[in-house]
Amino acid sequence: MVGAPAHLDAAIAAVKTHAPGEAVNHLRAYLDLEPGEPQAWNLLAETLLALGRTAEALEVLDRALSLDPDNDGALFHRARALDAQDRPHEALRDQEALVQRHPNNGEVLHNLALLRRHAGDPVGSEAALRHLLTLSPERQNSRLALAHALLAREEWAEGFALYDARLALPGWHRSPLPAPHWDGSPLAGRSLLVTAEQGLGDGVQFLRYLLHIADAGRLVVECHPPLRRLVETIGAVDQVVDFTPEGLVPETDLRVALGSLPALVAQGDPLGATLPYLAVSPSLPSQPPTLAQDPGPGMTLGLVWRSSDRPELKRDPPPEILASLADIPGIHWTSLQWAAAPAPFPVDDGPISRVRDLMDTAQLIAGLDGVVTVDTVVAHLAGAMGKPTWILLGSRPDWRWGQGGQTTPWYPTARLFRRGLDPWERPLTALADSLRQAMAGP
Repeated sequence: MVGAPAHLDAAIAAVKTHAPGEAVNHLRAYLDLEPGEPQAWNLLAETLLALGRTAEALEVLDRALSLDPDNDGALFHRARALDAQDRPHEALRDQEALVQRHPNNGEVLHNLALLRRHAGDPVGSEAALRHLLTLSPERQNSRLALAHALLAREEWAEGFALYDARLALPGWHRSPLPAPHWDGSPLAGRSLLVTAEQGLGDGVQFLRYLLHIADAGRLVVECHPPLRRLVETIGAVDQVVDFTPEGLVPETDLRVALGSLPALVAQGDPLGATLPYLAVSPSLPSQPPTLAQDPGPGMTLGLVWRSSDRPELKRDPPPEILASLADIPGIHWTSLQWAAAPAPFPVDDGPISRVRDLMDTAQLIAGLDGVVTVDTVVAHLAGAMGKPTWILLGSRPDWRWGQGGQTTPWYPTARLFRRGLDPWERPLTALADSLRQAMAGP
């Protein structure tokens, strides 16, 4: 029979080797033998959270806190678990209790700010971040969170001035580039490399600023391969290179990250009046995907129902909720879905199966009456093309979609349908009503 210490040692080893399922089994075996150990309950809860088993984690954390009400770790993880269940007001109570105990702890204050934002208190979130940065100005993740808070309420100049904090975070590290950073001063014929952003949606959103770079002797743009042919349609660009982790790029006099351009060339202005800023190429090396020649009367809309494999972003409605869109008469649906996911109702998936990149996707969108999408790159692409776009937003919309309302200065032809903390049925009902109005005409 294996003793309790052996189970605990095995659990810790499993955590270190990234085997959380094995760790859970050993921790439960340990706690069967030593049920009065709150730290072990806490470790079990943390491991369950890593596995996405939030409900189990909450039960375990309640047990840990019943044994030790002053267990800071259990309180911290319970706030995380409650927030993961879209219960930010309850999570805030735990987090505020931690702040009372540790008023100058950077991680505690940072999480307080995030929870306040999730709970619909952007003013309180911003205040917590500003206080934290007076205590720890070196915290780049908190600086970036403040940038997001400011940008969400359209404080463009200050928000984008802080936005470069993202470049100091671990997820943004890349091989060093030799050219010095461009500070926005006149280029006077010097060559400039614009480096890629992390996501495809970020790339599409910020491409508009390339048109406002003046006097570059040569403008080189690095981008992710699916964006390449789109970037090549922008007349100001002289050369396009694919992003590689090794950072293999041509030599230039200066460099700048694409997401840093808003502050440098437009004082952060979203430049929504410049839409559309993406054009579909009139000719391609091979036949682009096309829709059926005559889908019949009514509207033909593209649909994207799944954003990514990251459920913690909380962007995607359940398929059974989206299925109600099929009941709207007169709409012909075609898939624009990139990520593999079963369709919530029958759609035409022939054209998307022949798509190679975002240029092909743009050509497909050009033949549609509009696009209905969750928060993903297609939302940015349709918006950048000036197409009518209906965007479903989850309980934690990204900063670029603002704090409320149905419109966005980034894409004037888009309409936003926000879930907030309500059930998904509410924004879906509003979306369906909007589609019926569009069908009826002006």
